[in-house]
Formats: sequence, C-alpha cells, structure tokens
Amino acid sequence: MKFNLTVDKRAEAVIDGRLCVNCGKCGQVCPAEAVDEYRRTVYCMFPDCRDENVADGGAGGAGRGAEDFCTFGYARIRAMESGCTASCPLGIVPQTVAALVQRGDIDGAYSYIAEKNPLLRVCAEICEEVCSGSCMRGRVIDEPLNIRALERYVAGRAGKAKRRYSRRFDEKVAVAGSGPAGLAAASRLAQAGYGVTIFERDSRAGGSLRWAVPDLRADRAQLEEDISELIEAGIEIRYHCNVGGTEAGYPLGEIMREGFSACVIATGASEGLIPAIPGADAGMVFDGATFMHGINGEDGGLVPGDSVIVEGGSELAADICRLLRRMGRNVLCIFAADQSELEMSAESLDAMLDEGVEFRDKTEISRIMAEDGNVEAVEAIRTGYAPDESGRFMLLGIKGSEAVITCDTVVFADDQRCAAGDVCGAETYPDGRVKTDADFRTSRPMVFACGDAAGMGRSLPEAMASGIAAADAVGRALHGTYIPGIKGGLFNAPDISAIYSENVQKIHRQTEQVIREQGAEGTGNSLFTEDVLALVREAGIKEQMPAFLPYDDEGRTKQKVAVVGGGLSGITAAIDLAESGYMPTIFEKEPALGGSLRWLASEKRVDKALLVSELEKIERSGISVICNVQAGATPDIKALFAAGYESVLFAIGETRGRKPDLENAGCRGVFEAVSLMGKLVGHEKVCGLGRQVVVTGGDELAFDTARMLKAAGAQVIVLSPCSRGMLKAGAATVAAALDEGIDLVTGTEVIAVKATDGHLIGVVCRVPERKVDIEISCDTLVFGETGVPDTRAIRARNSSLDIDENGYIQVNEKLITSMYGVFASGGLDMSPQDAGHAGAEAVKCFLESREFPNVPGAPDPGAEKAELTGAAVKHEMIEGSRDALKGFVSGSCVLEPYRAAAEASRCLGCGYRVVEPERCMGCGVCVTVCPSGAVTMRSIEPGMIPADELRPENGIPYEEQEDFASPSAPEDPQVQPLHEDAQSTETSREMRTPERCGETSREAAEAEELVPETVGPIPEASGEAGAGEIAEGEEKEADI
Repeated sequence: MKFNLTVDKRAEAVIDGRLCVNCGKCGQVCPAEAVDEYRRTVYCMFPDCRDENVADGGAGGAGRGAEDFCTFGYARIRAMESGCTASCPLGIVPQTVAALVQRGDIDGAYSYIAEKNPLLRVCAEICEEVCSGSCMRGRVIDEPLNIRALERYVAGRAGKAKRRYSRRFDEKVAVAGSGPAGLAAASRLAQAGYGVTIFERDSRAGGSLRWAVPDLRADRAQLEEDISELIEAGIEIRYHCNVGGTEAGYPLGEIMREGFSACVIATGASEGLIPAIPGADAGMVFDGATFMHGINGEDGGLVPGDSVIVEGGSELAADICRLLRRMGRNVLCIFAADQSELEMSAESLDAMLDEGVEFRDKTEISRIMAEDGNVEAVEAIRTGYAPDESGRFMLLGIKGSEAVITCDTVVFADDQRCAAGDVCGAETYPDGRVKTDADFRTSRPMVFACGDAAGMGRSLPEAMASGIAAADAVGRALHGTYIPGIKGGLFNAPDISAIYSENVQKIHRQTEQVIREQGAEGTGNSLFTEDVLALVREAGIKEQMPAFLPYDDEGRTKQKVAVVGGGLSGITAAIDLAESGYMPTIFEKEPALGGSLRWLASEKRVDKALLVSELEKIERSGISVICNVQAGATPDIKALFAAGYESVLFAIGETRGRKPDLENAGCRGVFEAVSLMGKLVGHEKVCGLGRQVVVTGGDELAFDTARMLKAAGAQVIVLSPCSRGMLKAGAATVAAALDEGIDLVTGTEVIAVKATDGHLIGVVCRVPERKVDIEISCDTLVFGETGVPDTRAIRARNSSLDIDENGYIQVNEKLITSMYGVFASGGLDMSPQDAGHAGAEAVKCFLESREFPNVPGAPDPGAEKAELTGAAVKHEMIEGSRDALKGFVSGSCVLEPYRAAAEASRCLGCGYRVVEPERCMGCGVCVTVCPSGAVTMRSIEPGMIPADELRPENGIPYEEQEDFASPSAPEDPQVQPLHEDAQSTETSREMRTPERCGETSREAAEAEELVPETVGPIPEASGEAGAGEIAEGEEKEADI
C-alpha cells in the first residue's frame, strides 16, 4: 500500500562503519527502506600462487578457495550473488557474530543469536553450517569461517540472560511435536505474545534431537538447558499426548475444542523404511529410526550383533556407525552412489573412518540371507549409472558383481517416512508429507505444518526456520501481524574497497580437529609450563604496584631514562630505575609489552590472559610506555638525547631468527624457530609445513615450537646437541612435550641438509659421543636456538654504535657501549630479569657518577665458545607417548578466548550498511535496535550542507564523510570555510576512509576525492529550501 506522508525532517540517521557489524536490524525496521547493503568484491589476482595444500584440496583445504580464475567484473557479480547475510536459514549473519566476538562483546553476540535461534546451544554443537558455502573467504582464499565454533564459544562463555515471553493476545496455539521445528514455532509464537502449548507423545521433549543425535555429537545437557529455558519463559509442554487425526490417540478436534485457535503440525519424519528386497523380514534387520530409538531413545535395550552392515549416506548413518564402533562392533558402511554424493558432511565421514568404520561406495544390498529367522549374510552388488528403457540415467546394479558379506545385523539408515497425515487428517503426498500452500496452511482450516512433516527439514537450521515461518503465518492468520524482513537495496561496494586475497592475513581455521588435539587446552583446564606470576614477580611487578610520579618530593622533575625493549629485561630495568627515583620510558616496537614471552610463546607455555593483566600494572603505576616505536632507529639515539633523556639502555631480546650456514638450508621445508613461531602464535598459515618434523635446539622456544607443530598433527622429533640434564628448557616443558608424543634425541646436532628439486627430504646428524653420523628422513626442519637481536635499523641510523655482524650491541664488562650514555644488556649469559637489573645498575652508576661494577655475565669479546664434551653431550633417544586411537571423543570442544579471537579475525567483513539520506525520514527507530551502537542521528540545521550533496557518485559509504554538523564545526559558516587549511583537509580525508573499507594504501584512499578540496562559505538560510534540505511540509512517499 502506498500513500503520501508529510515529514518534518530535522535529523537523519548515520551509520558509523567502524562500529557496524552488518546485522541488518536497521534495515529490517526502517519504514522508508532507507538502509542499503554494500558488498565488497573479493578477488584473487594470482590464483596460481595460492597455497598448494588449499588450492588442490589437499590437507586441510578440502578444495576450498580453489575457484577457477575469473575477471574482476565477474568477481563483482559473484559478490552480489554470494554473501553470508542471506545464507543462514535462521537469519543469523556470521559476520555479525564474528565482529562481536572479536570486540569481546560475548553477551551481545549471545543476545543476537538467541533472538533468532531458540536452540542456540545444541545448534552450535551439530549445525550443518549451510552458510559456509556462501563465505567469500572459503570460495576465494582458503577455508570458510568456522561459525559453529564461534557460536559454541559464545554459548559456553556468555552470561545467559533469561528469556521472558509476555502474553499479548488471548488466542492460544497448539504445536504437535517438540522437535526442532516444533520448538522453534512455539518460541516464535510465544515471543509474539500468544499462549503456546506443545503436545509431545514421548516423556521428554526434543524429538529427533534426543533420539537421533548420539552423545558423541552433542551434549544432552545442552539440549536440556535449551528446553528448560523455553519452559521457564512461558511455554507449556504436555507429555504422553499422541496427537491423531482420528478418534485413536489424542484427536486434533479435541485439541481445537479446548480453545486453541490454531495448530502447528511439527511431528517430523520419525518412521524409518526398509527396502522391499528378499530377506528384509528377517530378524536383526532394522530401519535407522527404529534402531536409534532402541539404542539411544526411551525404548532402550536393543543389543546389536558383533558384525553390523549399515546402508546409507546420511548423517544418521554416520551417527549409527560411530555409535556401534563405540560399542565395540565391527561396522561396514555401504552407500549406493558415489562418495561425492554423500549427504553426510566431510567432517562426519573423516570421523567415521578415523574410528575404524569400513566404508564402500557404489555398493548396495540386493538380498539378505537368513538362517533360523536371523541374518547370516547379505548379498551386495556394485552399482553404476546407466540409461534405463526410457533413456534416463539411473543408478542400477552391475550384473556379475555380486558378493556375499557375512554379518549378523543390518541397518537401513537412509529413508524415513512422515506420518503427519495420520496426525492432522489433512491431504498428504505419497511419502506421507502434508500438502501445504505458501503460507504453510494444510487442507484443514487453521492447521499449519512445518519441518519434516511438510518436507522442509533437510537440516537443523532449515527445520527451525520452517517452524519460525509457520509461526509467522499463524500470526498473520490470527491478527494480520507482520514481522518484517530485511528491506533496502543491495549494491556493489566501490572498487577502491575491494579485498584482494594476496593482502589477507593467512590465519589457520580453528577446526574441531585442531581444538581436540590441544588436549586439556580445549577444556579450559590448561597446565602452563611457565609460571607467569613467578616470572613477573622476579621482574619487579608486584601485586600492588606503587605510584611513580614524574616529580620528586621537592617538586623537581626526575631524570629521564629511555629503556629500549619491552620484554622482561626492559621491564625489570624500568621498574628498578623507577624505584630508584628516575623517570624511565619503555619503548617497544610491538603493539604491547611482553616481548618474546607474549609474541613468541604459545598458550601451552604461558597463560596469556594472566600475563596481560600483570603487564597492565606497569602503565597504571606511572611508568611511561610507548609502543609501535623502534627507538634507537626512529627516533635515533641523538634524537632521544635531544628529547631530554639523559641515558639510553638497550634491552633488546633475540627476536630475529636466522638459519645456519649449511648447504640446502634455504630449500622448501626449512624454517628457523623465531619467525615460524611468530606465525604460529599469530595463527597465520605457513606454506611448506609437512608431517615429519625435526626441531633442533633445547630451549623453551624450540620445545614450544615442537608442541605447536605436534598439535597440528605432525610427527615431531627434537634434536638437542646437549644431554637432557643440560637442556635450557624447564623440566615441566620437556615432560609435557614427551607426554604429547614428541620424541627427544639428545647429544645430536645437524651437520647437513638433504634436498631434492628444492624440497627437503632429510638431515644428516652427528653423534659426538659415538663418533658416528646418522640420517633422519623428514619434510620439515626447524632450526632452534638461532635467534639474534633485530638491530639492523639501529645500526643504519647510529654509525657510532658498535654492533657486530650477529646484531649484538658491543659492550664491555661494565655494559658500556661505544656511545656516551648508552648501555646495553642484551646477550648476557643470565636470565632476562638479572640482565635488566644489571642494565639498570649501569645506568644508575652513570647518572650518579659512581664507579661501574663488573657484570659477571657480560660477554668477553676475546673468549671463544667452549665446546661441549663428555656428559654434556650424552646421547639418548627418548620416545614420547604414542597417540590413542583417533575419534573416540564425545561432545564438542569450546574455543579458548585467544582461539575465538583468531577465528573471528578471519572474517573479511565483506558487507556493510549505508543509510541513504534522501530516503531517510529521520524517525530514529533504527537507533533503538542497533546492537553495536553504530547508528546515530545527525541533526539537520539551516545553513548546513545536506548529507545527500556530500555523497559521491561512486557509492562511498555515507558514514565515511566528516560530520560537519558536529559541535567542532565553525559557529559562523559565513566567516570560516569548510576546510581552513591543508591539515583539516587531511583530517577529513582520514575520517572518510575507515579501516573496514579495506584500502591497501593511503594513496589509494586520497585518489578517491569525496568532496572538493576547498568549499566556499555556506550561505545563510533563506525562505527557500537548500539543495538537500527538507522544507517543512514537504511530502515523502513511503511503502508500508
């Protein structure tokens, strides 16, 4: 219906792109359809350079990111056709969930999902992730976002807010069946304000979620929690009520006579089918539904034989096979068609095979052989596609390929039948599905059907979505209530905001396999091998830090000292200096303090959350910290002294790795531990990693790297040149590595690298104790204990500072460098904390003009490195614990916070919302529904440049433009122009180019001119409306 609406527009909505999570709620409630969605183009310029493991569908790739090369124009079309905003049947936008998780708003993410999904917890366990096929990262780059893992993380860590359904209408609605579709329909109706009663034939609610899903896939406690929450919110459930369309059971007519105004049939497809083949009536032959009811349902007590054949390719078939393997049965799963046509997911197939299930495709049972009424064997026949009499290709048996397979139990797990026609007495299709129209109505008045009862439940989200849609149809039939969907246009984002796969950080997808292989880490009960509290307490960080002021007791400014390096050594020196009455400033080139303990250590080694909370005490105590600055280079040492610093202390750790000078050390598959660990900790993809790994070295970093690679599924050997008693790694670290299955060989060093065609094939090792050389085959080699300080930029900017070829700043025994007032504590043969204390003492002696003490651990330039001999190089081969049988794990793991943040950061953020100011009515309803606070109202005042004039022709998002109506705008537009100088112009450009637009350079952003460089004075308001002004009484047309 269209009508003219007079709008006195005084404000208009603006979406801040930095806060927008693309949920679409603003577009759903906008009465003028003024909110549009823009999608960025995701493009791969060099498809041949992609990771071969991903592009070829190799390990971990599963064929993702392997779409054929296309032009940029086709990529624009693909961006419009594929997007996660419309991919989930329930309307959940994965980009929204990822954005909220990445920002740490777990409660907000939970509220967003729970609003659309009444079974949030159980769905997060077993959702089929139908949205993954629309993920542009999965289609173009590598693998799709693991939204199921993120939802599981949200469900497990959010503070649950109780649902409350308020009754608004007198009408009551009956729901037959408490499966996913029935529960979703009941939740939606109760949310709309109707009284809802569910009729369930069993003694517990849940339907197929209870009897068809075993514990190995989902935790029953999660289902119970979801159902209990719905009951507490106001939904009534009557058990042992077998609703029937006839006089038998609980007649539907009797339910309607109780005062129910409508009924939703959601009884599912709970009857299995057995094909009509010879011998199908023998004992121990079951359909999938009956079998699971007997094993997993209320019936119970069914005991299968020792050798079972399961025919089918559905998720139900996979669940039955895995359940039987856990019962100790020998299981053969056969599937009539090709493996590529399986309905079960690749994840389910892999889990089934890992647990020892034998699988054969292109095979089906043609006859069952029985003796004394029970199954003895089956005759199986190979199948293939061939034309039938009409010329159509059909799946037919191949004559002469018959084979007899002995077994004592047969389960047909593919076909199921719906008996909803018996429930409601409505017209049905031959397979039992109820006939419905577009509004889910059946042939009986005010009776609706959804889910499997109407053939709409191929997956769990689709079944729930059909229940929600049927509930909306009931609302329209009863009161004409309409729940709006997403409105507005869909457009291509400007080309300047395109996302190029070459610029996307390659972060590992947090898969179930990776999570499970972390062992205790996946349960939240990790045992860290480094005691963070002991380390930071030794560095001087106390439980209650004192307040360090820049002035002394007499009001004089304290002497300033620059400490370059924010690791434990630099932190120790800074606290020591602050406690001695100086004013230190810590310069750190990384985004935050922590050094290698933060950026080169895994969660297996260090409790990162505890470390971060302890490091935050430093700045709160008053010690100045400047991050993202490599002091000594920019600014250089002279600039530091010019800035008022009276001394400079370098406390730089060994943060740059190097490979030894060996032949073939540069071939594919050879890494050094520092750079590799930085990528692993950052969850970046690493090309060239194989499955047979050798790690050299014996320090904490070497063992930490080995444990990370082992967690990724590799077989790892650590080669240490010294004996076990001489290892630099702690005993807890070594023990943990051995427990995880890592082998340790001591008294061995790599002397040669073997390669073929540029690829690593093995190493040659020397055993000094036995004076022999041995060869070890491997496809990955990691050199540990090869780190050096990264002082290349410092050397280039400070020619007077003596730095050796390895990057170490040269000092004497008093830590004095070649430059006056400059000291260094790197390369000392002592702990980082002791080195920090030694450096601070050297600075204090200099500032106080005291005699410098000798540092016991200072390097001696003339001394040669002592060679290890005797017991120090004792050769041992220590075998790690062997892995248990894969797969036998029940339930699902919850991501740790750092893993959830890493997975959420994989989202490309392809979409964003834009308010079209010329259509916006200024009602402000969008502000009330935005979950992230991205929508605000901008006032429209006489004399201000209207927003629609500021919009460029190429569609750059409106929120990228400067807010000229803000309080910081000039008070008198006649006197002051829009941009007073070049600096203000540059500022406005930066505001119009937010991070989410994905520009690769400032030059690209500046090339896209959004407003004229200079704008003349803004004219005063007159009797006539301005170019973009909406005069009082102007009429706007709106669609309702």
